[in-house]
Amino acid sequence: MRTPVDTLLQIMQDEQISTRRRIQCAEQLLSHESPPEAVTCAQEYLQTVYNDKEQDLEWRMNAIEVARKYATPRVTTTVVHIEDHKAYVEKARRDAIFRRRKFLIFKGISPLDFPKDWKSDLMDKDWTPPSLEQVAEEDRINAELAKQERTIKHAPPKPEFDTAS
Repeated sequence: MRTPVDTLLQIMQDEQISTRRRIQCAEQLLSHESPPEAVTCAQEYLQTVYNDKEQDLEWRMNAIEVARKYATPRVTTTVVHIEDHKAYVEKARRDAIFRRRKFLIFKGISPLDFPKDWKSDLMDKDWTPPSLEQVAEEDRINAELAKQERTIKHAPPKPEFDTAS
């Protein structure tokens, strides 16, 4: 039983089949996941078509179009919107303040007793959001501290021995 790739290669290499169909086969091989040998074969076929001055101009142009379409990834530029970045920074700042507040409360400090500068570093105009790895590490540490705290709170009381008897 032949695979679709084998069938496409066979059709593409058959000189009795129209050039249009053979170019379509080459495009199918390039546009879908194919073995490297099949990709190379399709690229070479397209190259022979567009380099053949005897070939009809329409087929040469089609072959060039397909070859260029799948030759290299297109260069695109990313547009960065300042408003989006500002919104991202402010959301990250709110999240960081929330995490710090949660941590201080976890440590047993009442919000009324927070130090005056408990979030001053987070409110700095030059503050940059932490990376996802830093947030994950902070969450891991906080979870570990919470686990230790639960272990200490729920530890069985130490037995008291009467030494007088």
